[in-house]
Amino acid sequence: MTTVELTRIERVAAERLAHSRAAIPDFTLETDADVTDLLAARRAATAAGSRPPSVNDHVLHACAAALAEPEHERLRGRFADGAIELRDGVHLGFAVATDRGLMVPVIHDADRLSLAELGQRARELAEGARAAKLGMADLTGGVFSVTNLGMLGITRFQPIIDPDHAAILSVGATRSEAVERDGELTSRELIALTISADHRVVDGAAAARFLASVTGRLRPGG
Repeated sequence: MTTVELTRIERVAAERLAHSRAAIPDFTLETDADVTDLLAARRAATAAGSRPPSVNDHVLHACAAALAEPEHERLRGRFADGAIELRDGVHLGFAVATDRGLMVPVIHDADRLSLAELGQRARELAEGARAAKLGMADLTGGVFSVTNLGMLGITRFQPIIDPDHAAILSVGATRSEAVERDGELTSRELIALTISADHRVVDGAAAARFLASVTGRLRPGG
């Protein structure tokens, strides 16, 4: 038998995630986002020689815009001391795998950034996380987080909520499916979006409306 010592990051994550599973009455909702037109636009931009935002950039941007809406303010909250704290600012965390464990850098005031600016900031933070060059300010203050395993071929999964958050969104791999439109079957490219939420802060209807807001923004003109 071999014993593998956890890194400091892995120890902290283990403690926080175990607490989350034990203490948070969570629930999960899932929906599909149609990204057919988004991917077609990306392919056209790539063919023209530009570097278009990634699908994950689009998801982060859609989440930031939705979180900024008053209707979804509880998604920025947390349960603390028997009450719900509603926090100002859309400070968006996103999961990054590193050789020292999973890290969650935070894009502060993500709703104030354009899609291109947000994508650039996400790349900078991801590179900094992998190179162990991020400061505490880059890793704290998040109010919501996004995790994506689509690049590893995972089509859908149930994420675990950060104990300091009310919810987390997972993003799956793009898949092609036959969808009925105007009485005819057509092939569309879809991604699964799954939200895990703390039922003490967010109910099912609120989480469903948030998912609808995010998926709507992933369509052209959304």
